[in-house]
Amino acid sequence: MPKYAKMISRFDCSVHTTLAEAERHYSTVHFPFACDLLSTIPHIRTYHTNRVVSELDIAGGWGQRPTAWRFVLLTFEEGRSLEFDQMTVNHIAQDHLNFLRNLRSTMVSETVPLDRLTGQPSLVKYLIEIDRFPNPEKPQRALAAFEEQLIDFAEPRKELRQIKLNRIDCELEAEPMEEPGQRSTDRPLNSTNKLAFIEIYADDFHWSHSFFQNEKISQLLRETPLQISVRAVEERCGLDRSANF
Repeated sequence: MPKYAKMISRFDCSVHTTLAEAERHYSTVHFPFACDLLSTIPHIRTYHTNRVVSELDIAGGWGQRPTAWRFVLLTFEEGRSLEFDQMTVNHIAQDHLNFLRNLRSTMVSETVPLDRLTGQPSLVKYLIEIDRFPNPEKPQRALAAFEEQLIDFAEPRKELRQIKLNRIDCELEAEPMEEPGQRSTDRPLNSTNKLAFIEIYADDFHWSHSFFQNEKISQLLRETPLQISVRAVEERCGLDRSANF
């Protein structure tokens, strides 16, 4: 399979609007606009959005108030990125004022240690976000240990169809406008607390929710020295040219 570049971004709802209104604007205005724009750029491979629907809580259930709203996942031809001209960047930033703040975009390296996809027409998805705490001791070693144990626990669970590990290569600066992080740039930050995202696809929440409530997983989440959030998300595909690459 050809190599490709990948970006994962997250953002919060603007404080100047309600979550319901931000969701309405994103779904009915920004998403269709992005689909049309990205479809005109040949080196963009895929575009997906992930809306958080529930978050794993400290008791092992899904009653945690979500601590994130939305994520965007993009892939490009190897060595490429969004590469918008300044007029397009400004146009998008103006629309960001309607719904978004705290944009954090990261370039990642993807590996797929578990892949049992066999043409399922429908899947559910989880997105695990992994950050380091300030001044951690050997965070990359802790991340590798977490990933290895998670894969070991997932292997026997046949309802788990695919796992993608996305290691953070860099975070891109986002400039403030009316609120922090509303205008994207292609400038890498000198450092970031973000370590990885893990994507997990499964047959149905009825089966896969119980995986995260297993005592082994609960213990892994309790004992890791990393900051980890596990979220069930609704994925929407805005563009997929992967078959053409």
